[in-house]
Amino acid sequence: MFDVQVKRVADSVVVAPAGELDLATAHALGAKLAEAAQDGATRVVLDLRRLTFMDSSGISVIIKMQRFFRVEGIGFGVVRGEETVQRALALAHVEPLLPWTAPPA
Repeated sequence: MFDVQVKRVADSVVVAPAGELDLATAHALGAKLAEAAQDGATRVVLDLRRLTFMDSSGISVIIKMQRFFRVEGIGFGVVRGEETVQRALALAHVEPLLPWTAPPA
């Protein structure tokens, strides 16, 4: 089962998906990330720690949203996920492109 929790921390919004991020669920994550930008956040943090799986659809959404945030002048950070998630990012050759950050307090 896929779920996305959103939490505001000061001027940042933390978006934390849980479960499997794939073709069926990638749109839901993209929508939550876009909502965070419309909510007036100056920084969005994507916390991948609760994902159990991610395919190319999920990776695509993350890269598209990273570009969107850059254009909009919104800071973006990504918290590293479990080994399977990190492996998917490494195999897609996007791991070095993401702005890694520490988990939110």
